[in-house]
Amino acid sequence: MSTLGSPRRQRGVRTRRRDLAGSILDAAEGLLERRGLDELTVADVIEAAGVSRGSFYFYFESKQTVVAALLERIVDEVHEASLPWFERGDTPPERALREAVTGSLALWRRHAAVLRSTVETWQSDPELRDLWGDVLRRFTVAAAAQIERDREAGLAVDGPPARSLAAALVAMNERCFYLALVDLQPESDEELVESLTAIWLSAIYGTD
Repeated sequence: MSTLGSPRRQRGVRTRRRDLAGSILDAAEGLLERRGLDELTVADVIEAAGVSRGSFYFYFESKQTVVAALLERIVDEVHEASLPWFERGDTPPERALREAVTGSLALWRRHAAVLRSTVETWQSDPELRDLWGDVLRRFTVAAAAQIERDREAGLAVDGPPARSLAAALVAMNERCFYLALVDLQPESDEELVESLTAIWLSAIYGTD
């Protein structure tokens, strides 16, 4: 009896496909750590991953779609880095914000190749633009919800609409983290964390 359509065989095929796609993504992320996306070619990724050209194009249309897939792979990790403040509970705002900013910057350092390529490419790539826009909106919505909760609790001061304030603060973090990755941020990481924490505290809570 043939086992071509058996559940076990199908699971094996799916596993091999995930492994192959994962190998391509791992190879691309490793290459991006040493060169920019504009210098990277599909041939480079194919060689580093040890796959055929047909296998690459079975999963990805271009190197830009590889970056999009890499970003999707770390989206939840990026969000979780900010949970100390998004879901701070009884943790004092200053401590929660500092932990969130510290964790977020560390994650940008850990996935520097992916995040740098995303920031540098999203304006010219529709798929990446939509994906990165969704990431920023997710952060903005979560931050706005926390601002509103703290305003209702009497902890945060009145000010601009929570959504607008959150969007501005999230955009600030994105730009500062990116500049830190490309060595255009004059501060050390520790100083940057303190600066961003102070700005968030002042903007939301009216405190230094």
